[in-house]
Amino acid sequence: KFSAQEFVKVNTFVLQNHDQIHAQNSTRTFKNSGDHTLYGFETEFAANIADYHKFYANYSYVDGENTGNVLSGSAQEMVKSYYIHNITHNLSLSTVIKYVGARQRIETDTRSEVPSYTTCDLTLGYQHKKTQSRISLGAKNLFDATYYLPSPENTYPDDFKQAGISYFIRLEKRL
Repeated sequence: KFSAQEFVKVNTFVLQNHDQIHAQNSTRTFKNSGDHTLYGFETEFAANIADYHKFYANYSYVDGENTGNVLSGSAQEMVKSYYIHNITHNLSLSTVIKYVGARQRIETDTRSEVPSYTTCDLTLGYQHKKTQSRISLGAKNLFDATYYLPSPENTYPDDFKQAGISYFIRLEKRL
């Protein structure tokens, strides 16, 4: 830790589940599907760059087996970063970039892996400190990336397409 808001973190993990209940099997019924082991690491970095800039980055890697002998339905690699530029003490502009790696399928699912994707979000925020209120305007998936979440084997012919670009307005008042 370099300061209250600047740090580097590294975490490692091993997760072992016994008698995991799962529905992705040849009969498509919920049943105990054995023991599953996941392991990996995650690293984070946060820094203030001058008085008006903040940067954060996270990288995670996971491997192991959760269905059969593969890590199915989950990406092995994920990266997320954000940058905040405080234009004034009340007005900020931020961007979030997220990368999710390709996801394998269970051994019996003959479809190709679910492709990786990258999205970018952009938000303009105004904070009124005296009234503890905030308004944010933003766009999620700013570049309209096409990406999917995996569907279970033999259920739907295609994976679940996720929303393209979307806009939001957020109002917040703290009491």
